[in-house]
Amino acid sequence: EMCIRDSVEGAFELPDDMEEELYWVAQEALNNALKHAAASEVTVRVHVDDRFVELKIEDDGRGFDLDAIGNEAGIGLETMRERVEALGGWLDIVTAPGQGTTIHVRVAH
Repeated sequence: EMCIRDSVEGAFELPDDMEEELYWVAQEALNNALKHAAASEVTVRVHVDDRFVELKIEDDGRGFDLDAIGNEAGIGLETMRERVEALGGWLDIVTAPGQGTTIHVRVAH
């Protein structure tokens, strides 16, 4: 059983396409945490100010070697990155075996 904690800071209304893409990225990250990482806790943070929306998804799962994984089917990391870059933003993944995974997205709105 996985516990999901969430935190939203800032009042915001994003363009529909941006909201949809960020929702997809968050959903994919949660899916990875559940299916691949065997995480017991995931924290989703959304922070919005007048310039940027930031999405941070951290799990306490098994992590992985980012260099060794390549574009492994089912993980969708490359698709996540492409979706964020299409919005003009960046996606950063911090992970290591046994260290959990943090996915950090930042997009100007």
